[in-house]
Parts: sequence; C-alpha cells; structure tokens
Amino acid sequence: LGVSQPAVANWESGAHDPRHIILGKLAETLDVSRTWLSEGDARTTPPGPETASGYLRRPLVHVPIISLEDAARVGADPAFDPRDTARDYIPVTSNSPRLFAIFAEDDRDELHRRQADINRSMGVDFSDLDDSIFVDGSERGDLSLANFNRDGRMEPTAFMVALRNRTIEHGAQLLVLDSLYSYFSGNENVRSQVWSFINELRSLAIEMDGAVVLLAHPSVAGMASGSGSSGSTAWSNAVRSRLYLTRPNDEDGEAYDPDARVLTTKKSNYGPSDGAINLRWRDGVFVRDDPGYDAVEGIEKRTAEKVFLETLTKALERGLEPSQGVGARNNYAPKMLAQMAGHRGYKVRDFERAMGVLFDRGDIVLAFTDGPPSKKKKIVVPSDHPLATANPVLIDPQENGDFQPPSDPSNPPLK
Repeated sequence: LGVSQPAVANWESGAHDPRHIILGKLAETLDVSRTWLSEGDARTTPPGPETASGYLRRPLVHVPIISLEDAARVGADPAFDPRDTARDYIPVTSNSPRLFAIFAEDDRDELHRRQADINRSMGVDFSDLDDSIFVDGSERGDLSLANFNRDGRMEPTAFMVALRNRTIEHGAQLLVLDSLYSYFSGNENVRSQVWSFINELRSLAIEMDGAVVLLAHPSVAGMASGSGSSGSTAWSNAVRSRLYLTRPNDEDGEAYDPDARVLTTKKSNYGPSDGAINLRWRDGVFVRDDPGYDAVEGIEKRTAEKVFLETLTKALERGLEPSQGVGARNNYAPKMLAQMAGHRGYKVRDFERAMGVLFDRGDIVLAFTDGPPSKKKKIVVPSDHPLATANPVLIDPQENGDFQPPSDPSNPPLK
C-alpha cells in the first residue's frame, strides 16, 4: 500500500484513522467492505455516544433526487428502487438520520448546480448512495398539505397522508419542506388555521421521532422591522424554533455588502435567542464569516486540510520540494500551496493550521528526497507517498532530533 510504519502504528494504537483512499485500498486487499472495515459488524457492535470529531470523520454518501410520482412508487412497490430513476444525488454523512426533502421552487438542474458548488467547497463528488430521499417537486402543480372548509376546520390532503406514510415507512428523522406557501393553502393571517397547520406538522415530527424544517419568505413588513415574520404571529408562536437569514444593513438601512448574510435566532424554546452567525457567499456557497461558530469552523478547517493534501500532491507531482521550515522561503509548504491553482481561497495561515493538524494525525510526514546524501532535502509528503516509506525522516527520541537511517540496519550509527 506504500504506507509508512509511523502511520500504521497510529492506526494500531487508535490515535488516527486511515485516510479515505487508504481505507478503500485496505478493504480491497482484505476482500471486505469499507463499511465493515471502518465500523465492524453492526449486529455485534453495541451503539454508544459519538463525539463531534467522530461525526466529522463520517464518510459522505449520496442520496437520490426523485420525482413525486416515483416517491409514491417507493411506498407502493417494495421492488421499486429509487436509484433506477434518480435524476441526481445529494451527499450526506453516512450513519446519519434518514432524510426526506421536497423542493417546490427549484428544478433539478438548479438543485444540481447548487449541489455541485457545495461538493466543490467540501471537496467531495457524486459517488456513493444512501437511502435518504430528496424530491424535486417543482413540476407538480398542487403540493397543498391541507384544505380548510367554510368553518375553518382543516382537512389533510391526500398528499399530506401520502407524505406522512412515506416518511414513517422510510424511517426519516428529518423532513425539509421548501417553501411554506407551496404547502399551505389557507389564510396566513388566520391564527386558527396557522395553529392547525403547524400542529399537523408537529404531530408528524413526533411520530417520526425527528424534526420538520419549514422554509418561508418574510413579508415586506417583516423585512422592514427586522423580525422576519409574515402573516399571523401564530407562525412564530406555534413553532419551537425560528431562524432568520438576512443581509446586514448600515446605519441608513442599506445592505452594505451584497455577499454578507446573518443567520439570527428569533425564537428557541430549548436554547438562547438572539444568537447570530455571520456568513459570506463565496464560490456558490455560504461559508462561515465568524470565528466564534465552532461547528461551521470545524467543517471549514477539515476542508482546508483536504485542500492542503490535494495541492501538496500536485506540488510533488510537479517536482516541487515543499518544506516544513519557515526559513525555506518560497519552498515553505503553506506559502507554496497557497500560491498554487486549486488553493480555493485559503491563505498561508489556514494552511499552517492545516499542516499542524495533518502532522498530528499522521496524514503527512517528513521524508528525504532521492539523491546522494549531500543533496538530500527534507520535504513534506503524504503518509502514503512512496518517499514516506523509502526515505523516512526518523525521530531520535533521546535527542528529539531527526536523523537519516543507516544504509545497513544491522550497523546503527554510534552515539
């Protein structure tokens, strides 16, 4: 496999996990599935709490986007496989709760374009499949989940009954509906209708043992006041949590930065309100623009580490000699990689942080270049690079310095 002994030692001790590519090679060599190799036998492995770092290391798998008609076939025909008619795929982490999402405003081409930008930002592609379902509902006329009679009483539509049955049968724990007025056919200003509609979705969430995320557009008055509301106050009072995404304004009420957004918590029954996360539109996706938000920061750091490895591999293929030392000037690895095509906007400081994490994890190591001893240089290479095995830089545990192994292992150098 071309893996260095220090990397193998880290795997055996449990200090680090094999990289995604190496995991695939190991599974192929051992003639087992990648899932079995990484997770073991689910029937004999007891479940336990998962750390945040474990969640972020989950491999990404991809779920099919299908039409509403095909979604109905999934529930009616056990032999029907949604992958046979999938229009596209969206990546999610494996072992995550099953998802069911319906997009009423954007067609599959737009969903594909947006997801391609997300893939590029996250350093993933369309590959594996999972059994969560994303539905393109833009081609269907009526998506109403309920009708209201003259007495104001609500009656679930056939579509609502089918949606409830499908999500429960599928085992979904997260239902995403985009957007509200494609599914609500009542009067948004009538409190009783709003409460009945939200209660119907709440009962579905309870039955799913999960959550329903309902997207909606604010009214002109809601945007002017900054509340992000629309219609009856029951829309805010009936839900358990409400978030509002908007552009930050200057003192005159004008949006001063077209790429900036702020996601604020307008209501949270189970946490603090008035929290805010700063976001920025960059290369087709919203990215964190506030270092205080740890969850998104962790994802961004993980992406910087992936980009570091990708550009490092390209640099080595071009014959460059990336160095760990700051004194190497233009050969200093973070500086070199930040100047290469494909750096995705990451700066030297981002790659410095990524390099430290990758060294700690054992994903990159120091190795000597080929050539006579007087010409050898220490460079940074991935742990699965041929030089990591052929010319490793070993650490002397007594002197805490690196030394080159002798040509004859049976004749070690004198101390």
